[in-house]
Amino acid sequence: VAIIAFGLTLLMGKSSSSSKLSSKDNLDVTAVFSGLEISNNSKDFQGGEVTAIFGGADIDLRDSAIKGEATVEVFTAFGGVEIKVPQDWSVTTDALPIFGGIEDSSKAPKKANAPKLRIRGTCVFGGVEIKN
Repeated sequence: VAIIAFGLTLLMGKSSSSSKLSSKDNLDVTAVFSGLEISNNSKDFQGGEVTAIFGGADIDLRDSAIKGEATVEVFTAFGGVEIKVPQDWSVTTDALPIFGGIEDSSKAPKKANAPKLRIRGTCVFGGVEIKN
């Protein structure tokens, strides 16, 4: 499978990675046979969707703000997603790992009514890492 994926990457010419700054309130990130780095600085982050298939996505939300609660839907297949969150956010995960994994190494906030980020989705032979 890995050899076929590598061959398709060469044929499609999409083995590059790109980075950008976004101030959108909703994410819509797709990385197929490629890598993406997104820094978001929205002041009313609502959530969104992140898909990584044979690729990777690095989402930096440390300059964003949530008013209440936001949900990010994640799907990985032979890929990975890394989400960086501010230290004052509360993170909960509700995802199904199938031969994959979800690691939440973010620190719990000190205040009780912290903004809440919910990570939902499916990881098939892939992974999601959440950290500060």
